[in-house]
Amino acid sequence: MRILIDGVFFQLAQSGIARVWKSLIPILNSHPDVSIVLADRGNCPEIEGISAVPFPAYHASYAADDSILLQKLCDFHKADIFLSTFFTTPLKTPSVLVVYDMIPERFSFDLRDRFWAEKEIALSYARRFVCISKSTKTDLLHFYPEIPDNNVRFNYLGYDKSVFRRMDRVDIEIFVHKHALQRPFVLMVGSRDQNKGYKNGKILFDALLKSNRCDLDVLCVGGEETFDESLIAEIGSRFRVLRIEATDHELACAYSAARAFIYPSLYEGFGLPVVEAMACGCPIVTTNKGSLAEIAREPACIIVEPDSVEAMIDALRLLDDENCREVMRAAGLRECLQYNWENIGQTLYETCKDALEDAGRDTSEAFYEKWKTLRLIQSQVNTKAIF
Repeated sequence: MRILIDGVFFQLAQSGIARVWKSLIPILNSHPDVSIVLADRGNCPEIEGISAVPFPAYHASYAADDSILLQKLCDFHKADIFLSTFFTTPLKTPSVLVVYDMIPERFSFDLRDRFWAEKEIALSYARRFVCISKSTKTDLLHFYPEIPDNNVRFNYLGYDKSVFRRMDRVDIEIFVHKHALQRPFVLMVGSRDQNKGYKNGKILFDALLKSNRCDLDVLCVGGEETFDESLIAEIGSRFRVLRIEATDHELACAYSAARAFIYPSLYEGFGLPVVEAMACGCPIVTTNKGSLAEIAREPACIIVEPDSVEAMIDALRLLDDENCREVMRAAGLRECLQYNWENIGQTLYETCKDALEDAGRDTSEAFYEKWKTLRLIQSQVNTKAIF
């Protein structure tokens, strides 16, 4: 089975989805009947045993032309199956699509935006789907009821056990000293706001300010590069807010050193940072929204209502108790053991096999001809238009 993987997401960002594919590609490639070609649009990692070929950078405004080029690449490498790391499509090679979340649909993003329009196109084109949680599968079938239920599988993501683990005292001390973290701190990872505010990070700052806490600092790893000026003015000298970029090793040190990981999101397709925090023995404060209801369990996590500042204040107060934190650490270290990349890697492999069997008895030639015609027409008109 020859699989062409479009590494487009590596060009766009190095965040969680990039971590997903860096883990999945070697598992797919471990099957003796699989050969993989990776289209490298820039920033693709070197993966042992994977042939990477240069490919033009992606821009949503030229997505129809991009489809034409992708099909030429599929034809050249005689690809049986096409996988995209982020919503690109060829013209006729059968596609299996990994669906991470339905956040744009749930939070009423402007779906006329060409970037999100291409997601709808990819969902319409794909033959089979793999979702990264049960709630993502439920949402996919809710927004696209025409997709047959038996064409959609789900399995949970894993984490890198060699990286995300309880770090030893020396590593923690080096990390803490490097960033002058002289007081207890709570940790936030990734975006604190995001489109429509669904990451909901403001609730932590509201809770600290309302409760007049002056004994906890806030460390933010990644996410927005700046803080709201009015927020910083209100915080003043009450507590320190620090933002850093971090390697995976440093992130594991941050989880291991933090009093708690705060993740008050209104929706997640999976919530990989929650599992990584568990693996590092970090107590967690989060919500039960989206897939978080599937992976965030007490006593490893304190579950709060995402709009309740008082609930966040109470959670921070509970975390003042070292015995409470120790119970949470131990529970998280047990909970995280059920998550591994092999499970979803096997699901993706089996789904690709199903798509290949579908192609063997295919009656979709007429669909692909119409699809090709549509993309050729799109490539000839105003690239800013919405289709």
